Amino acid sequence: MRGAWERLLLWMARMALPRGEREWMAGDLEEEYAQLRATRGVRAATLWLAGETQRNIVERVSTLARQRKMTHMLGRDLRYALRLMRLSPGFTITIVLTLALGIGANTAIFSVVDALLFKPLPYPGAERLYSVVLASNKPEGMAAWPYPKYAAFAREQQEFDLTAAYSNSRVTIDTGGQPARVEAEVVTTSYFPLFGANAALGRVFTDEEERVPARDAVVVISDALWRSTFGADANVIGRALTIKDRSYAIVGVMPPSFRGQSGIVQMWLPVMMADHFYFKGAASGGAAWWMRPVGRLKAELTAQTAAARMPALSNRVGLIDSSRMKDAMRDGRELFQLRPFRDTKIDPAVSRSFVVLLAAVGLVLIIACANTANLLLGRAIRRQAEFAVRLALGASRHDITRQVLVESLVLAAVAGVTALVVARWTLAWLVTAKPMNVTGFWSQYARTFDFFDVGLDARVAAFNVAVALGVGVVFGLLPARHAARMDLNDALKQRTGSSRFGARAALVLAEIAFSVVLLASAGLMVRSFANATNAHLGFEPDHLVSMLARIEQRKPAAFYREWLDRLRALPGVESAALATMAPLGGSSYRGPVEVEGRPKKEFSVVAAVNVVTPGFFSTMGIKTLAGRSFSDDDRETSPRVAVVSLAFARSAWPGQDAVGKRFRHDYRVAFGDAKDWTTVVGIVDDVVYGALEDPNTPMFTCPSHSRWER
Repeated sequence: MRGAWERLLLWMARMALPRGEREWMAGDLEEEYAQLRATRGVRAATLWLAGETQRNIVERVSTLARQRKMTHMLGRDLRYALRLMRLSPGFTITIVLTLALGIGANTAIFSVVDALLFKPLPYPGAERLYSVVLASNKPEGMAAWPYPKYAAFAREQQEFDLTAAYSNSRVTIDTGGQPARVEAEVVTTSYFPLFGANAALGRVFTDEEERVPARDAVVVISDALWRSTFGADANVIGRALTIKDRSYAIVGVMPPSFRGQSGIVQMWLPVMMADHFYFKGAASGGAAWWMRPVGRLKAELTAQTAAARMPALSNRVGLIDSSRMKDAMRDGRELFQLRPFRDTKIDPAVSRSFVVLLAAVGLVLIIACANTANLLLGRAIRRQAEFAVRLALGASRHDITRQVLVESLVLAAVAGVTALVVARWTLAWLVTAKPMNVTGFWSQYARTFDFFDVGLDARVAAFNVAVALGVGVVFGLLPARHAARMDLNDALKQRTGSSRFGARAALVLAEIAFSVVLLASAGLMVRSFANATNAHLGFEPDHLVSMLARIEQRKPAAFYREWLDRLRALPGVESAALATMAPLGGSSYRGPVEVEGRPKKEFSVVAAVNVVTPGFFSTMGIKTLAGRSFSDDDRETSPRVAVVSLAFARSAWPGQDAVGKRFRHDYRVAFGDAKDWTTVVGIVDDVVYGALEDPNTPMFTCPSHSRWER
C-alpha cells in the first residue's frame, strides 16, 4: 500500500515527463519504482523516486526555457526582417515581384498539370474505365462504332461490369422563346449508371426507352440549361422543348457536377432517338459510325488479361453482326483494343505542351532564385560592418546565419502570397482566353479546359507553400553561408575575398546558362510559329470571314440562294459561298474512290469530299491549275462533275492530265446512293483542311446541287 508521499512523488515525476512520451515513460518509471520498493525497501525506492522527479523537473524547465528562448529569437529575427523590408522598399519590391512571377507561373501551370495528369476522373472506379476502340492505322485507334456493333459487343462481352456508349453533337432547341444552340449527347441507358450519375430532379432514361427507334422523345437536361432557360423551375419535369420540329418531354435534370464527356453538355437523349436526332437508320444501320463505347473493367481482371481476350471477342461480335454490317464502309472483324478512358479525355499533345511549359517556368524560377540570391549576397557583403558589430557584441555565427535565413524566408513568404494572385490571373487567362472556333491542337486545348476543373485548390495551395519555402531556403543559403563564414578582421577592414566573387560569378553563370536555354527554346518556338505562318495553305486567308451554320431540316435550293444573296449584299462583302467543309476546319470522312481503268481490288484512292456552291474557289482564293471550276450550269440534271485537288490528280493519274478522267465513289453526303461515274472538270491547288503538319489529303469537290438541291 503506497502512502500519500509516494503517490505525490509519482504524480510529480509523471507531470515532469515530456507530454508526447508521458504514457510509456511513466509506465517504465512506475515499474522500476515497484521493483526497487520490493528489493531494497520503501525508503530507498522513495529516495530514488525523489531524485528522478527532480531530474525530470530540471530537464522539463530547461526544455521550456530553450523553446521560449528560440521563440523569442525567432520573433526578434522576424521583426528585424520586417524592419529591413520597410527600410529598403525598392529592394524588397524587386525581389518579391521577381519571385512572385516565378512562383505564380509555376503554381498556375502546376494546377493544370495536376488536373490533367494526377487528379482522378470524377467517376466511381475511374481507374477501371476503358474506352474500346477498333484497330486502325492511327495510334489511338478508331473510336466511333455503329450502334449494332456496340449492341453485339455489349451482349457478348464478359470482361466488363457495365458498358455504355455515347455520341456528342450540337443542336438547335426551341423552348417557346429564342432558339438556342446547345451541346447534346446521345447515350445508352447504361450511360448514367456507368458514370455514377443520377438526376437531381426527375429521372434518367429507362431500359424501355432503348428498344424502339424514334419512339420515346424524352430528354434529360443539365443544371445549367435548367437555370438559364427554365429559370430553375422545380416543375420543369414534363415540360417540352422542340428539336427538329419534334417535341421532347423533359424527364430529368442532372446535378451541377455532371456536365457530360465534353464538360459543356446541356442535354442528353436516349440512343433510339438517334434516327430523329441524326438521320434515319442511325440507331439500326451498320454504316453509321458515331457511337463511342466505354466500360468498367471487372475488379478481378487486369487490363493485360482483358486485352488478351479482345481478339476472341472481336471474332464473336463480327460473326454475330456480319449480316447487318455487310453494307458498312468499314465492315470486317476489327480487332477491339482497350484504352484507358482518361487517355480519351486528354489529348497527348496538350499534356506534353503543359509538361514542357512547366519545365520552362521551372527554369524561370531557377533564374529568379539565382538572381535573388545574387542580390541578397551583395547585400550581405555590404552588411559586413553590421555583422562585425553583432559578433563583437557577443552574437554567434549561428545567430547571424539564422537571421539571414529568416529574412530570406520572409521575402519568400510575401512572394508566395503575391504569387497566388499571379497564379489566379494566369489561370483566368488560360481558361477564358481559350480559342473555341479553330481545330487541331487548340480545339483539344479548349475541350481540356471545358472538362477538367482547373483552379487553386488545396493541392495547388500546398504546392505553392512548398515552392515558396523551398525557394526561400535555396536563395537564402548562399548569403547565410557567407555570413556564417565571414572573417571578423576582413569584415572590419571591408575587404572581400575571391571566394565571394566566385560565388557571385557562379550565380551569374547559372543565370546566363539557363537564360540561354530559355532563349534557344523561345527561338525554336518563334521559328516554328514563323514556319506555320508562312506555310502554304492553298488559299488566301486575308480578309476571309467564316461562319458555321447547322441547318436541322432539309431546305430547298431557294433558301440557300437567298441566304447567299443577303450575304453578298452586306457592306464590305465582295463574294460569298457555302461549303460543307472549310479550310483548317478538319477534313470529312475519307474513303476509297474507284478510278476508271484501274482494277478496283488492286488500286483505289483514299480521298475526302467537299460540297460547295459556285464561286467557292474564287472566294477562298484557291488557284485553279487546270480546267474550270463550277458554274450555275452544273445542275442536278447535268452530268456529274467534280473538281479534284492536285494530290488527288497525282495519286489517281500520275503523269497524266486528270481533266476529263472519271472516277466513282459512294459518298452519301455528295450524291446519295448513286454510284455513277463522275467526270473531272478541273484541278485546284492542294488546300490544308486539317492540321498544318498533316500531309495533303486527296480531295474532290462536288457542286452544291448534289447536297442542297435534291
